[in-house]
This record gives sequence, structure tokens and C-alpha cells, in this order.
Amino acid sequence: MLADYRTDTVSAWKNGAYSKLYSSPDLINVAAIKDSVWVTHGDHFGRIENGALCDRQEGYAILISRTAYQLVFLVRDHSEADEFNVLLVNDMIHSYAYLGRVPLLYGLDKGVEFYTDHVVYWGNGRHVLSIPADMSSWTSYEH
Repeated sequence: MLADYRTDTVSAWKNGAYSKLYSSPDLINVAAIKDSVWVTHGDHFGRIENGALCDRQEGYAILISRTAYQLVFLVRDHSEADEFNVLLVNDMIHSYAYLGRVPLLYGLDKGVEFYTDHVVYWGNGRHVLSIPADMSSWTSYEH
């Protein structure tokens, strides 16, 4: 996968050729995991599917950590917010869930530790956020 921030385009390399996956103004960040590619823009973000933004989320998203199958975004409700919603994307179950809210002090965030039933966010202190076991707390998406 290739993100070209000059042309705001996301492409894939396969069989010796590039194919455009997505293009949209003001592309900020791109993250690929097992089955999906997520992009952030200024005040929204979402998953790329068939050249379009699916599962669109409102808010100013910062990709803070990742594994092969999971992404953790910190999402500000507005550009001046001092608290962030924590969104966990899990491509093993093709779903995402909001885990809670945390404060953020830029430069002090140390990342996220992943565990089976929780994540620990190291920002302004240690914040333990439970991963929902009940599937009704997750929003499903197709790959």
C-alpha cells in the first residue's frame, strides 16, 4: 500500500502494477491492517471500501497504536478538545468499539499496550480501558 499525500491518493501494489484504492482531499494518515485500510482527514475518518469512505466517523482522529489486526485511534470531538475517545478497530472480528475517554498531553503519550480483555493507554498517567466482551457493544463492518 502506498499513500501519496501530495495527490491525496491511496494505492495498492499488486502483480507489478499500482491500482488506486481511494482519493480524497486533505488526506492526513493511512493505516492498513489485516483486511482493511483506514484513513484520517481533518474532522473525520473511516475505512476504505470500493474507492469510498465507509464507516465514516466524525472527529479529529490520531492513530496512536496498532497490531497486525487492530488499530487504536484517539478521537477529539472538536479541534480544541482536551479529552479523547478511544476507538479500537479489530479486523479479526471486522468490528470497532469505543472503549472510553482519556486525557492527552501532547509529547507525553507513550502509546498503548494490548491485552486479551483490555488496553492500557499511557498518556497523562496509566488508563486501563476494558475491551467489550458483549458483541452488542461493537459495530460490525464487512471486509
